[in-house]
Amino acid sequence: MTARMMVAAIGFRALTKQWNTKVEDLEPMRMADVELHLEEALHHDLKTTDADGNPILNKNEARMLATVVTAGLDTDNGGRVSFEEFVKACSSNEYFDTQTMIKFFDE
Repeated sequence: MTARMMVAAIGFRALTKQWNTKVEDLEPMRMADVELHLEEALHHDLKTTDADGNPILNKNEARMLATVVTAGLDTDNGGRVSFEEFVKACSSNEYFDTQTMIKFFDE
């Protein structure tokens, strides 16, 4: 778990471009930035097609997924994702892959 926390801390700094900022001074991520980065992470799934040639994830589904994930990260409902919220979420043992999330929206 400690390794995941360290990777999450570095990830937050990379995503927010706050490499040299003290932890207590880190600015939270805006929701739009979280959604953008998640859409980038889903890039492969947006380009991959099923046997019928349909994308396994379309842009609308990616936006909906980003909205749901973002809401889950923002545990204090402050409208932004803090360093602490991000590290906690990345350190959890929850596992969801894209296929599982797509099925959630299809039902």
